[in-house]
Amino acid sequence: MNRSVLLLAGLAVFQIALFVLSFPGHELNVDEAWIGEQAWFTAHEGSPRSNLFLGHAGLGERVVLYHSLWVRLGSLVVLGAGWSLGNLRMLSLGAATLLFLLVGVYARRGLGYSRTATLATLVTLSFIPLIFDYAKIYRPEVLVAALGFASFLFLLRAESRSSRAWSAVAGLLAGLAALAHMNGAIFVVAGLALLLFRLRWRSALVFALAAVAVCLPYAVEVAGHWELFQTQTQSDLVASKIEGAFSPLRNLLNEHKRMFRKPEILFTTALFLAAVIPGFRTRVRRFPLRYIYLGLVLTGLGCVAAKTLKYAILIFPFFALEFGRVADEVLARFMEDKPSGEPAGEHRILRGVRRSVPVFLVLFLGYGLIHEVRQVAAPRTYLAARHRPLGAVIPEGSLVLGPMELVFDEIEHLRVVSLFAARNETHGELGTAELLDFAESRNVEFLVLDDFWRAEVFDLEREWPRVTERFAPQERVGQYQILRRRDATGSGHTTPQP
Repeated sequence: MNRSVLLLAGLAVFQIALFVLSFPGHELNVDEAWIGEQAWFTAHEGSPRSNLFLGHAGLGERVVLYHSLWVRLGSLVVLGAGWSLGNLRMLSLGAATLLFLLVGVYARRGLGYSRTATLATLVTLSFIPLIFDYAKIYRPEVLVAALGFASFLFLLRAESRSSRAWSAVAGLLAGLAALAHMNGAIFVVAGLALLLFRLRWRSALVFALAAVAVCLPYAVEVAGHWELFQTQTQSDLVASKIEGAFSPLRNLLNEHKRMFRKPEILFTTALFLAAVIPGFRTRVRRFPLRYIYLGLVLTGLGCVAAKTLKYAILIFPFFALEFGRVADEVLARFMEDKPSGEPAGEHRILRGVRRSVPVFLVLFLGYGLIHEVRQVAAPRTYLAARHRPLGAVIPEGSLVLGPMELVFDEIEHLRVVSLFAARNETHGELGTAELLDFAESRNVEFLVLDDFWRAEVFDLEREWPRVTERFAPQERVGQYQILRRRDATGSGHTTPQP
């Protein structure tokens, strides 16, 4: 076993240890409460709805626009293992495990990478900050990346064996990616475009039919609740994300706002460019389908209107393949004393980019390590233990206006309407008058405020007497100030507005 393999194996063990240390009590992502609530209602009622956004766009009746596959998988976790944030996050961990297996198998068997290069691919994939984060957050991006990458692998198999059956499998997986998150549709478009480019007309038809078939049940669900679907696509929660969705060229030209936006992705993008540019034409001639597909997926992602960082996770498996290749070259040069392998007559600009790779690799790994250590050192948040004492003050079944995080694990005991929804209705300008009007419109019995929300309601301290006119302060539980509506019966069975 050479020194490079030993180093990479040590880094792999180190990464696993950091991940394990950062997993318990990891800070809540606000979407986990929103998506998790949908999974809970799906498990117990057969379809998703929301108390968190009660009275907004019909979400209290039924959520029609949602991450169907991800929510359904979450509902199975709730039914099988019980309701908890930790249980839901195990889905993301499972998706990350699947992604690493797929990338490792393809690097070793599909691309013929050495053991060192394969291990380097997996280690660098784990150092990508967004991968490290979202492998323990109950959101679907890592699963979408795994399903999309699996679809690509079966497309390669379909091409190598001229098999329409494998094209169907690829289409099914791409369809599942779209069901997990709407952005997964880029894998449907990329796969179909690749087959059409290769003039595989029948395979393209089979691929498209398989992708459509797997999405058909959700399409029927949408058709059955079409008015709600239209209302929810036009709501403030969604409209801002799809605004400009029909301007793909403009979105593509704005893709730099994602890929160069923050350090969490900047070093990843820079290393990819430094790795992929030198020798690009040679590699394209050797692996044309891989690079055509990558170009299609990059273009598809660029056409997405929302420039949120997390959506870049969908392309990171392909980035990691480049990282592993150049990391292997760097290790061979500096640890095994092998020649650099620079092509004779290479243009000086390309040669300069090639020689910059070790610098970008060190910056990428360095920032990744700093990011991970910060997560390990961050305060732990154990929501179930924090919220359990609320039951001694708030009767079971009460309608509560409070932070979204209260659904963990109080969703079985309390009906939680989110303060986030109140702020959303006021377009971010939540004052005391708006807060009280919102509480009255939802007929809530209890108001729960933590330090964050006391600061978010911009005039709360000045208008506190006005709040206490309608809500009587109860005892403080941990960081939560609990107030009870003065005319509430305490039965826990008030009827909110639909």
